[in-house]
Amino acid sequence: MVMFPSKNGIKILILTSFFAILTYIGALIQVPMYPAPISLQTLFVMFAGLLLGSKYGVLSQLLYIFLGLLGLPIFTGGGGIGYVLTPTFGFIIGFLPLAYFSGFAKGNNFKVISMLLLGNLILYCIGITYLWFILNKIAGNDLSLITLLKGMTIYLPGDLLKIFITIPIALKIRKRLNI
Repeated sequence: MVMFPSKNGIKILILTSFFAILTYIGALIQVPMYPAPISLQTLFVMFAGLLLGSKYGVLSQLLYIFLGLLGLPIFTGGGGIGYVLTPTFGFIIGFLPLAYFSGFAKGNNFKVISMLLLGNLILYCIGITYLWFILNKIAGNDLSLITLLKGMTIYLPGDLLKIFITIPIALKIRKRLNI
């Protein structure tokens, strides 16, 4: 006997794929910077978690990563398995915990903001550590972790703005989609 997904199951699968595509679109909207461009990817990753929940938010990002590693040029600098050796790939890995913790962002505003901040903090920890490793151990640079941390502060205002933009929009979309 063949089982077909319910209407709700189909809707969630479509939305999961849709957020993988939105993450790609977020990669296209970027301001080139070194060592990592400023993009709208994290905005869409937070939306994925807020609207789909942790499980499907993470699934949307796994789909995005999988397609990029298969060779589709959907990351900010291209795609393919070799992208794992680029300094910014750690931030892409960080999309998983960002989507996961964003999925728990329900309830009062303090809890929502706390979960989004926690997800972004973990994204930064993974991304900066990976960046440091690739630049120092693979590329042969001699950058201290403190220097990288100082350099990453330029990204904080934009990421905080994304958090405060995401919350009210996600609440309105959640009501509209009835999810």
